Parts: sequence; structure tokens; C-alpha cells
Amino acid sequence: MFDNEKPEQSASLLFTGLKSSIEIAYAINSDAHEGTNRFLSSAYSNVLNYDMVFATSLMAPNPIIHAPLCLLNMTRIESGSEYYMLSDGFTERTEQLVRHIDGERHNLANALKSPYIPITAQLNGFWGSHYLTLTELFKNNPVYSSLIGPKDIRHRFIQEDIPYGIAPLVALGNLLGVPTPTCEALLTIYRDYFGDPFEGPSFDKAVIDQLQ
Repeated sequence: MFDNEKPEQSASLLFTGLKSSIEIAYAINSDAHEGTNRFLSSAYSNVLNYDMVFATSLMAPNPIIHAPLCLLNMTRIESGSEYYMLSDGFTERTEQLVRHIDGERHNLANALKSPYIPITAQLNGFWGSHYLTLTELFKNNPVYSSLIGPKDIRHRFIQEDIPYGIAPLVALGNLLGVPTPTCEALLTIYRDYFGDPFEGPSFDKAVIDQLQ
């Protein structure tokens, strides 16, 4: 082996579960979409196509779960404790908070005339289950019940989901005149706690009107 050659490296992937459905939307029309749709259809039994990019963005499930959960479990995160985020760190009151955020997103979707699936129905759709609450779903789905919570404040559940998940909801609400009090309170607490503005993307009303 020459000095500048690198030894072969092996890699492996562990799949603990595969969702049965996925939601997609395209910002521009392209012939390449047909190939993308074929690929996704080979992996998922149900591919939901939406005409508006707002649909998939507003229905992104992670931010409205991760943001409140991380805040409520922040001492665990800062101490590096190991816990199961969606079982040890999730209660019926936590679900109530998530539902408030879910409702605010639903109101934004209505203002944008965009389709919306409430969070519990959406997650059930991913797995073909029929649980009535997130608490039941997280407890009984092994993918969720075995999810280890963050052990560092630099985790993407905080550093990505706050500026690019929660902050945009507040910005959209301000632009559209749709109240988002729970999202605003959550964002304010994060900003005060970390001393970080957690600034997300800005929106232009003219662009939004064009996409609707």
C-alpha cells in the first residue's frame, strides 16, 4: 500500500423502523420529479404529494415536539443525563403543550390556504397506527419509545429546530396577522435562557402571495 493510500473503511446502517408514508411538495415544476416520485414510491407505501411547499414545511413534525421537550428537560440535557426523550421526558401535560403549537400551525396553514394534518394523525399515518394520543403512540412505538434525548445543548433539536422550526412560525404569524402566542412564548424563553436570538429565515409577503 502506498503512503498516500487510505485503508478501506466499512460502514453500516441500522434501521430501527421505516415509515409507511411521506409528504412531499415541489417549489418548481420539473421533469425530474417523475424519477423522484418513482424512487419514493419504491420505499414508501403512501407518497402524499402537495401542491404547496407550505404544506410540508408547516407539517414538519420534529420542531413542535423537540422544542418544548428540550426546554422541559433542559437540566437533563445540560447535565448529560441519559433518558428516553419521548417516554421518560413526555407526559400528558407535555402533549397538551405540543397540541397548542400544533393548533397555531394549523391556523397558519388555514391562512395560507394550505393543507394540514394534525400532528397525532400525521404520526399515526407514518406507521399505519391508530393511537388517540401522542402519549400512547410514543409509549407503544419502539422507534419513539427508545429515542435517547440530547445530552448537549449543541444538539440539533435545539440549534436547528428553534431557529428553523419555531422562529419561522412566529415570523409567519406576524406577517399574516395570525396569533402564535405559544410559539412566541417558547421562542422568548429560549432566547432569554441562552442569550441567543435564534434568528430564523425572513419572509416576504409578495413571495408568499405568489406561492399561494
